[in-house]
Amino acid sequence: QPYGQAFPQSDVQQSATQQLEALRQSLGGMPGGLGGRAASPASPAPPADGCTSNPLFAKLHSTLQKLALLEQDPVEASFQIHEAWEENPAIFDECPAGVVTALVYLSIAQDRDWKYRLLHRATYMLYSTPGLQMRMASGRWPMSDRLIRTMYHNSEVMNKLPLKLAEVEVHGSTAASQQLGVINSDEAMELSMRHKDTVAVHFKTVLFYHFYHQERSPCACRTRSWCLPFWTRFLTNSSVDVWLAARDEQKTLFRMDRSGCLRNTGHSLSSNFFAEPIDLMFVFEINAFMHPIARVMPAKRVLLYPTYDLSDDQISNFEDLGVSVLPDDAILKPPNPAFRKILEEAVAMRQARLQRPKDRLLLLPADIRPIKGQLDFLAGLVFEGARRPSAVQRLRGLTLVVAGGCDGNQTYCAEVVAMTQKINAEKLLNVVVADQLKDDELAQLFTASLGVVLHPVIDCNPRVV
Repeated sequence: QPYGQAFPQSDVQQSATQQLEALRQSLGGMPGGLGGRAASPASPAPPADGCTSNPLFAKLHSTLQKLALLEQDPVEASFQIHEAWEENPAIFDECPAGVVTALVYLSIAQDRDWKYRLLHRATYMLYSTPGLQMRMASGRWPMSDRLIRTMYHNSEVMNKLPLKLAEVEVHGSTAASQQLGVINSDEAMELSMRHKDTVAVHFKTVLFYHFYHQERSPCACRTRSWCLPFWTRFLTNSSVDVWLAARDEQKTLFRMDRSGCLRNTGHSLSSNFFAEPIDLMFVFEINAFMHPIARVMPAKRVLLYPTYDLSDDQISNFEDLGVSVLPDDAILKPPNPAFRKILEEAVAMRQARLQRPKDRLLLLPADIRPIKGQLDFLAGLVFEGARRPSAVQRLRGLTLVVAGGCDGNQTYCAEVVAMTQKINAEKLLNVVVADQLKDDELAQLFTASLGVVLHPVIDCNPRVV
């Protein structure tokens, strides 16, 4: 939809004049004369580039030089750049900082939906373009990630209540815990006592944002994802204040009590905002990092597990912006304590009962959805029309178990089932769609299989057997 027709003004939170004045005040000390200070005469002239030779960028930069006097409106110049960029994305390569600046100033005085779309684009460009942060920091454009976050903040805190850490108390109720079926507080206490003060950390407060958590098990990690919030407590001590923002739409806030149990605080980031800084925020998934709620979090340092393939240059650019990236394929996700015990028991039972160490079996453990790549992997097992028929022939008699439930995309799930039927009809391999399995059933398959297959399509986890 053309932006010229898509900026309704009815719900604007502040007038353009007010926001421009706020920008002038907040950026008075930045390079470029926004605070009314002339640029140093000793400063060398910037080299000729698209930012100076393209009249669109020259006009916006001139307008921003006079922003302190409110003589010209930068929104019009910003709109012209945005319109030109939509028609020809290559204009970004001429002057990346100018395009980012235009998007941010165009977001002024728009309704929240369009404002957030523009700020999202600006954030994406700033973080994904290698070296852009360093060029902007030393360049002539009055733009920074701090300003983008300020623009988000102005909208995010409206109609929300401030949250101070000392005012949020959590208490565990034995009766309530039993009602939730929680019988694992002993596990948390035992692990805390065994590993207490193993690691010395430099932070006192940490928020795990967009992490999996099962509220029915507040005292023991039972997800099939990371148990990092619990491990943080086990390896340190109760002086480290552990918070978790869940993956639900409201971003429900949990806080760990002294016994190592994550308790629902009764607050959420959809209705509250942190009124004081936290030392560290650990974000799970790069899309979650782009949430407006996450962008305004007052964290002194951010760790990002992206679940996305970032180049080394992009990772360096993130670091320049104060975000440390933990590459997906550099970090293991061990099973939670309960599942580890189940796996060990399954191995012992198999060794005691059977002579052969493994079955002729491969396991594909993942929810059935396009990004996990089940359909593509199965297509490679079809003998008819195969690029290397001999390779498929060599797998004769192998059983492949697709262990995962349908994750909502019914069309994709039906295509996976149809492909398994096609493979089974050739009578070379046997493919079984096992749906979602219980932990003990999955452990038996792990124990019996020759190997585990991972075949993601757009995820950055490696394709392996």
